[in-house]
Amino acid sequence: MNDNEAWAWADRHEVTEQIEETLLNALHWEDIPLGLDGNGVYVPDDHFDAVARDDPVELYEDPTPRLEAKSDHLLMTTLRDMGETARDVTETVATDGGTTVDSLADQLGKHPATIYRAIEDLGDVLELDQGDVSFRARKYREELRALVESAEYAIESYADRMQHLMGLAENHTLWRKTTTP
Repeated sequence: MNDNEAWAWADRHEVTEQIEETLLNALHWEDIPLGLDGNGVYVPDDHFDAVARDDPVELYEDPTPRLEAKSDHLLMTTLRDMGETARDVTETVATDGGTTVDSLADQLGKHPATIYRAIEDLGDVLELDQGDVSFRARKYREELRALVESAEYAIESYADRMQHLMGLAENHTLWRKTTTP
């Protein structure tokens, strides 16, 4: 918060106010009572006495839902606009949890330069650090992994149904041959 510099002693009250405001807002977002209403949340002891603040703290709306919606929008937009190689890269990284450019090139049968281009296209979703590829946010990996697993389940289910239907059709054909004069 301070460019890795120590805070000036004269600024300690301002820093303390910022920390308290952040803490109280975080508690508020989790529906933890902030007041002394006898609910037993704040229990005084030898080191802490539950007293009301002299100055009220401004409470803000929880930004988490808005950030999640923005993150979901970014992910969906990226998924919609990506090419085949980028899709293969994201699926592989989602299921493997992270890998290297060389490993991706080997697995996908692509040249490393193609993998680098795909990662560049996915710059908001994937992160490249000295040849290691991973998701920028765990949420991206979890969402994509769920999509991949859902698609795999749908394909398996479809294949099972087709196999069942083919078996029914084959049995029906055999039945017609044996019952037709």
